[in-house]
Amino acid sequence: MSNLNHGLGGRLPMLKRGKLQTKQRELYDKIIASVVPWADAAGFMIKDEQDHLIGPFNATLYSPEMGGSFLALQKMEEEHTSLSDRTRQVVILTVGSVWKAPYEIYAHSAAAATVGLSDRQIEALGAGQMADGLSEEELVAQRFTCQLVSEHIVDDDTYAAAHEAFGDRGLVEMLTLIGCYLSVCALLNAFAIPVPDARSATHEENAL
Repeated sequence: MSNLNHGLGGRLPMLKRGKLQTKQRELYDKIIASVVPWADAAGFMIKDEQDHLIGPFNATLYSPEMGGSFLALQKMEEEHTSLSDRTRQVVILTVGSVWKAPYEIYAHSAAAATVGLSDRQIEALGAGQMADGLSEEELVAQRFTCQLVSEHIVDDDTYAAAHEAFGDRGLVEMLTLIGCYLSVCALLNAFAIPVPDARSATHEENAL
């Protein structure tokens, strides 16, 4: 999947704040206020030097009602889940590894480091491999997520292990998290959104 001709917006032109409609601008400002500080603290980019949003966030501006509702769901999931921070990142990286979504793996590799996962564990998870040193709950979450996302079913043994580890509530919350990041990966891959690097400079002709 080649992204070099598209810039950081992938197949979608990056939207400039000054040209946004009211609902788009409100969502943009909310993302800048609430998500950028978290990304900065974790050490990954969600905006470029010209303050265009990148990753999945530029895409949300094209449908601010749906994009805003989706981001609200993600916020509710994070605030009310019974899953540990480490387990959440194991699940998210596992979804990204199955979908081979470079930006998700890039962003959540950084986020995973902030909750105590080691570089080796993060690298293994991003590559879709079993990671040494994970807790039993984290390993169960990885197996459950990988099987569901890659095979679209969960066998009885895997389900039983996950149910024992997380219970009914935890499984519902894990499935909500998986669903959120399936949507994120779909946006990233369909619009060919790349990881920012030295080559991925903003193209003015690709910014509206």
